Amino acid sequence: MSNIFTVNLPDIGEGVVEGEVVEWLKKEGDTLAQDEPVVMVMTDKASVELPAVYPGILSKQHVPVGEIAIKDKPLYDIQLEGDAPVEKKEEKKAPKEEKKADPDPSKPAPAPVAASAPSPRPAGQKALATPATRHYAREKGVDIQQVPGSGKGGRVTRDDINQFLSGGGSVPIFGSGRTTTPVHQLENDERVPLKGVRKIIAERMVESKHTIPHFAYFDEVDLTNLVDVRSKLKAEAAEQGVKLTYLPFFVRAMSQAIAKFPMVNASIDLQTQEIVYHNVQNFGIAVATENGLIVPVVKDVNNKSLLQLAAEINDLAERTRDGKAKPDELKGGTITISNIGAIGGLWATPIINYPEAAILGMTKLQKRPVVIDDEIVIRSMMNLAWCFDHRLVDGAKAAEYSNEVIKNLENPSRMLLGNL
Repeated sequence: MSNIFTVNLPDIGEGVVEGEVVEWLKKEGDTLAQDEPVVMVMTDKASVELPAVYPGILSKQHVPVGEIAIKDKPLYDIQLEGDAPVEKKEEKKAPKEEKKADPDPSKPAPAPVAASAPSPRPAGQKALATPATRHYAREKGVDIQQVPGSGKGGRVTRDDINQFLSGGGSVPIFGSGRTTTPVHQLENDERVPLKGVRKIIAERMVESKHTIPHFAYFDEVDLTNLVDVRSKLKAEAAEQGVKLTYLPFFVRAMSQAIAKFPMVNASIDLQTQEIVYHNVQNFGIAVATENGLIVPVVKDVNNKSLLQLAAEINDLAERTRDGKAKPDELKGGTITISNIGAIGGLWATPIINYPEAAILGMTKLQKRPVVIDDEIVIRSMMNLAWCFDHRLVDGAKAAEYSNEVIKNLENPSRMLLGNL
């Protein structure tokens, strides 16, 4: 008998129970080296490559491209080399049916029990549903978060989805609790399915705006001194094989300011009605890829040097663009930076990466005239575009936090104490 090992879809993220197979990197019959990428699976976090757990031959693909893989269910089979370990699977025995006594014809049949009414869920609470039901909801274009559940514990069923659709004939807007009538068709219109990363981005952005009361705060920072410091440090960084951009300076400036303003590094747990102050500082770095915006996370930034941050940010961004970021590198963020200015633009209102409390949009760095001591001088200036969760961060605290970050950026020596 062949030595076959079945690889199940692993745990690839916080609460992720399924993912769409977007590409098989190996075909059936191909030889696999251990840790060699085999398949790319897209979750609600990002697209991730899953490596071979053992060397051997890819003998079977259980899930075709475009279909949904379920956590702990078969994804592919490896024909193992030699005596590699094989997990033994226990056969599930079908439960025995209890023989029911024939009903007494002299007794009236019991009245049918009315089905429980669909139960609404609090805002922000994740809908309970089986993977098959979630897949059915996606096929029907329904945001399952908006469907009341009639099953046990408020679980959403297939019938609930059908009932939701028949209730008004309109399509729910992702996460908004509202519906919209179909878009009118104009001559020569082209339609393509909203799917993949673009659909995930749509769902998560609307979830964030619907759940978090955003408020924007704008300011400007004089980066003239920082431009000089970076210019002097670039050569030293290059000697260590590190490309030094402005991004690690902004991470350091924000990180140091969090010590005085912990509410910007917090989240609200709607299920427990608690504010969660995060003792770690994990910075999400928004990266534009061919498949959409993905946010890898640099962990424990407050315990890393400037050059460590620069090296890790560069490495993560490159692997994210190549679709090679690891699952653990795409979760656990506590605050996010989006470098909008790398492309251009002076102002923006970035959407918070739910359930975080703040995001900074770095805008275009440019020389412009400013007034200092009643004289017009040319300085290197950047506008800062913040968005905060108003449930956690009041306007005054947002301004104070921004001011603290600006102080750090305008006086780089404040950030460079200790090792580079």
